[in-house]
Amino acid sequence: MELVIKRIDLVDGSAAPVTDRTGVLTGMPSVSPDGKWVVFAGQANKGQSCDQSQNVLWLISDTGTLRTLEANPQQGRAPTWSPDGRRVTFESDRGSLDNRYAIFMINADGTGLVQITDYDLNANHSVWSADGRHMAFSAHNSKTNQEGIAIIDLP
Repeated sequence: MELVIKRIDLVDGSAAPVTDRTGVLTGMPSVSPDGKWVVFAGQANKGQSCDQSQNVLWLISDTGTLRTLEANPQQGRAPTWSPDGRRVTFESDRGSLDNRYAIFMINADGTGLVQITDYDLNANHSVWSADGRHMAFSAHNSKTNQEGIAIIDLP
């Protein structure tokens, strides 16, 4: 597994790396609506094998500036940009007592973290509606043992 993000030229099909595996092991990218940023789940490469449970959220700009989304990063994966590019949602088990996942939302500048779903839903893989007012996600309710796709209104 290569664990890098590449930019594909739509004219000639060539691929150029955007991230460097020696610095960060990457996965699950999402491109901002304006095309200037990519948010992705990853971890600093310290010679370890990639372990998604250790991923945090990173941003890389179209000029190559790389940084974590949060000033004090915690576990997160499967980020998605809001349609207006102002917020990012992602799944995380941060704060969970039994390693269940919830959907969180954070501003693109790394402020304003909000938990959107309860851990009982073990929610993951959020998808924004086109108007940014709703979100669909995969859920497995531990109380009812039901699985499916849930839709919620966003704050």
